[in-house]
Parts: sequence; structure tokens; C-alpha cells
Amino acid sequence: TEPRHVSAKLTPKHLSLKVHGEQLLDEDFADDKWLSVDDSYWELETRTGKGGMRLKNIRYMLYVRSDCPKYITGALFAQEQNIVDPGQDDSDDDTADTRIHAIANVKEPEPRRDADVYFSEEEEFSEPECEGCGSKSVNVMKKKEDCEFKIYCNDCPYVSKADVFKEAPSIRRQREVDEARAKKKKEKELKARLEKLAIQDEEPVDLTTLEEVD
Repeated sequence: TEPRHVSAKLTPKHLSLKVHGEQLLDEDFADDKWLSVDDSYWELETRTGKGGMRLKNIRYMLYVRSDCPKYITGALFAQEQNIVDPGQDDSDDDTADTRIHAIANVKEPEPRRDADVYFSEEEEFSEPECEGCGSKSVNVMKKKEDCEFKIYCNDCPYVSKADVFKEAPSIRRQREVDEARAKKKKEKELKARLEKLAIQDEEPVDLTTLEEVD
């Protein structure tokens, strides 16, 4: 088959395809509002069969119009509507907007966590405060005469060393939880080991000392 042997006619409502004068397709579309005739085209595709023979297939590329919000999810041709289940046919509710809204409303599942894993909603780092009066009106700076960053209070003359690597409260609390959990696990393992050793160290029973029972 050569391209000259193929005759195709495409309109928004109808598709006609002939090969060597034989009618292969002569169908009306179920919907005539979605097809972009200018963008659609057909092509010959050459493939090799199982026996090594070269086969030519006709592939028709049908494109949806850019201003069509509807997805083609049901019957393509009109005659297919008779065999499509009623619930599977195209619906006016199935549009790009409704699908976007549906995806946007899907809630992401919460991360999997243990019961004692702490997740904080606080800020990443706590605000520095004056160690003298507790005021948060402070400036963290390194003056000319300073060899490190210090906290200068605006409400009192107290000056203290600034901990620039101070962890957030949530991280500190999580570390305390992890340490307590590790300590509890170690104590449990130690208790099990001691119980095992206690069983092994029990003196064997002398059967000759037991009274005979008739």
C-alpha cells in the first residue's frame, strides 16, 4: 500500500477512509465539537510481523481543539453509543475544570510516625532573649571589640554570649524523646539479659534428695 492508494476525508462530524477503493471507515463522530481538523492527520506505519514480513498500517492522529474543555472519555463514533454502558458515556460534568478542582481537593495523607515522635508547629528557630531580664528586645551582633557574637539587651545593660548554633525548641524536645526511648529500650534489654543469666545460674536439682512417691 502506498499513500496514493489511500483516500481520507475528515470533517468535525464525519471520517471517511478508503484503501484501494475499499471503504474501511465511514463513521459519524458522537460529538462534533471537539475535533481539530487542521491538526489531525494520517500516516502509514511500517512494521515487521512475526514471520519477518513487512506490514503497513494506517494510523490516524486525531487532535482535540484547544478551546474544548471536555475530555473524550466515552464513545468516539456515533454507532458506539449503542454498545457503551449508560454510566460510561460522556458527561457535561467531566471537564478540565472539574478534574482540576477534584485533584486540588484531594488531601495529602499525613506522614507516618510513631506515637512518641514530636512534630512542632513552631518557628524553626526560637527568638533570642536577654538572660538578665528575659526581654526579647535584643540585638545579636559582634562589635569591634568582641571576638564572638553577643546578645545586647535594649531594656537593661546585661550582655551575654550568643549561641548562634542554638537548636529549635522542637528539635530539642524531639532529642529528649529519642534519648528517653533509647534509655527505656536499653533498660528493657538489660532486664531480659539479667533474667536469662539468673535462670542459667540456678543450682541443678539433685534427684537423689527427692522423696519417693508411691
